[in-house]
Amino acid sequence: MSVSSSRGTLVASGKQLKISWEQTKQFWQDSKSRDFEERYLLPLFQELDRSGSLLEELDRALYQIRKDCE
Repeated sequence: MSVSSSRGTLVASGKQLKISWEQTKQFWQDSKSRDFEERYLLPLFQELDRSGSLLEELDRALYQIRKDCE
């Protein structure tokens, strides 16, 4: 699996998780849900965004390395 396709999978999974969480919040609206979101989901979403950017940067670097070695 390439870095690019891994990034795509990661981004798509993150988007699906956000959608699922928004649907869940319609039914789970108490202090525990807010705590869960703040403690686990918000940091996870931030790391997913950061990871996506880093994987994109890695993909560009690997492309340049391959190009330079030809």
